[in-house]
Order: sequence, then C-alpha cells, then structure tokens
Amino acid sequence: MAGRGSRFSAVGYQDPKPLIPVGESPMIKVVIDNLTPSRPHRFIFICQAEHVAAYGLRERLQAWAPGCEIIEIDGVTEGAACTVLKARDLIDADPIMIANSDQYVDIPIDNYLAAQDGVDGLIMTMRADDPKWSFVGLDEAGRVTRVVEKEVISNEATVGIYNFGSGADFVRAADEMIAADRRVNGEFYVAPVYNELIAEGQQVATYNIGAEAEGMYGLGTPADLELFLSLDVSAPLRATA
Repeated sequence: MAGRGSRFSAVGYQDPKPLIPVGESPMIKVVIDNLTPSRPHRFIFICQAEHVAAYGLRERLQAWAPGCEIIEIDGVTEGAACTVLKARDLIDADPIMIANSDQYVDIPIDNYLAAQDGVDGLIMTMRADDPKWSFVGLDEAGRVTRVVEKEVISNEATVGIYNFGSGADFVRAADEMIAADRRVNGEFYVAPVYNELIAEGQQVATYNIGAEAEGMYGLGTPADLELFLSLDVSAPLRATA
C-alpha cells in the first residue's frame, strides 16, 4: 500500500488507490477478503504515513484485518523489495506471503497455500506474454530455475503474490540482492529475490491460476478497474452497491 497511485490521481481520483471503491468496498478491503485464509495468519500493511493520518487507515485496517500490523513510511522506496523490508522486524522464521494491494484472484486462497507444502518457495502465476510482467523459467520437472523482470522467457508470468517458506530467508536473500545492486529499471523487485534462493539449492514451484482477466484481475489502473467491474467475476462486489 506504499505507492502513490499516480495513474488514478492523474485522471481525477481523490482518494489514495487502496481506498478507491470497488463496488461499495474500498479496494484494500476487497483484497483483504480475497486473500484471507482459514489458517492462522496475520496481515502486515505497509502504508504511506500521510494516508494513515489523513484517512484513518489504522482504525480501518484493524477493523478489516483484526490483529494486523501497520508500518508507516514517508515517501516511496527503491522498489517493492525495499518496501517489504520495512517490515523486517516483524518477519521471522514463519512462512510469509507477499501480495500487491491492487489485484483480485479468482481462486480459494487455501488451495494455493496448501501447494506450498514440500517446497521452499511458491509463486502464483498466470498465462501471459506481455513484457510488462515478470516471468519464470522452468526445468523439465516444473521447478523454477530463474525469475526475471520485464522479459518474456516463458508463458508463465507472475501474478504478484509470492510465498517464502521462511520470512527470514526472504529478508536474507533480499538483502543479498540489494547489496549486489541487482536492480531492474532502477528498482529492486520482489520476484528476483527467488534467484538468490535458487542459487543456494532451494526449490521454488509455481501455481498457475489461469490468464490475465481469466483468473487474475488487475485493479491497479483505471482501465484495469473498469474491466474488472464489467466482468461477471465482480458481480458479488457490485451487488453490494
């Protein structure tokens, strides 16, 4: 939740992106409900401090995700990996899932989480061939051999939901990536963190949920949101309007 949402503000939206209505629910509540598993869990939100103060985000997020933690930052970071590392003091040996705050997936999240058993990392993927996405390379057994940003090396693109068997492994690997200055387009992304772990011999798998707009639905631009709201999958959200 730590971005500026500039593509929405550029076309006249006043609220920060996580609070833009999807039906009658704020976008971030839709995402919370979409990703809440039945197993014990804790949400950690990383937000712009100005949004927390101006929009009562702390109280709202605690109501929507009881027991959550909220990290406030000032200004944008050098990339999503750096943003996640702002919560390093809350990330330990437990498994973690890192997710964007502007997407919807049409799957039971419990089924996805169950697929992490027996692997060190799990990447939610979709069928795509647009270089705007991140992509995974696979070996003959279907294990991930590398993850790249903005380069089509397969038809398996990352959705933006990333699981690590240990939060501590993510922190260590992200620190290594940053120390080596392995940026893409000037930024440190989350997906390439897996390359550090793959080099150590850790096993990373994928979980494909379909295709863009047929399993994965972006909400991150006005056009994405308009498309989502025009599709049957959003009907339950629109029914509350």
